[in-house]
Amino acid sequence: MGVELTSISIFQVEDNVIYGSFRLKNYENLRVEFECENESFSFSYLFGRESEQNAFQKWLHFEKDVYAKFMLNYLNEIKRLNEIPMFKGEFEREISTNFVGEQIYLIDVKYEGFHKKVNFNFSSHKNHAKISYQFPIPINSEGEYSREIQIEGLLTKETIQRMWEPFRDKTKYRLNLMHVLR
Repeated sequence: MGVELTSISIFQVEDNVIYGSFRLKNYENLRVEFECENESFSFSYLFGRESEQNAFQKWLHFEKDVYAKFMLNYLNEIKRLNEIPMFKGEFEREISTNFVGEQIYLIDVKYEGFHKKVNFNFSSHKNHAKISYQFPIPINSEGEYSREIQIEGLLTKETIQRMWEPFRDKTKYRLNLMHVLR
C-alpha cells in the first residue's frame, strides 16, 4: 500500500499548527483536510454524499498512518529550506499588475539547486510575501508532483530574508519593494 495523491495544499500555518488538504487518487479524488501539530496529524472530511463519507471512513481506518508518515516527510522537506545558509539564483520573471486597486508584484526566482522556480507574490499593502514552490517529491506511483504550494508559513523569517536579500536590489521594482522583507 502506497501513497496515491493528486494534489497537496497548505492553506494556513498558525501557532505551529499546519492546516492543509490533499486529494486521494484511489478514492475518486476525495479531498481530505488535515491539521498537523507537533508532528501529529488529524484528518477530516467536511462535505459530500454518504458514499464519500463512507470512502473517507474506509481510508481513515486502513491507510491514514501511511499518509500521515508521507505528509510528515513532505512537510519536513519544506522545513529543510530553513537550513540553507545562502541562496543564489536568477530572475525568471518580474511582473507588476494592479488588482482591485492594489499593486501586486510577481517575481519568479530560479535558485541554484532547486528543481523549479520559487514564486514571490508581493502586495503593495502588506510587508510580506506569499511564497510558493513545487517540490520534486512524487505524490503517487506515476511519479507526478503536486502543484506549487505556499510555503512562507513553514519558513522562518530569517530564511525568507536570506531568500529575498540577494535579489532586493536587482529587481526592476526595487524602489517599490524596498521596505518589504527587511
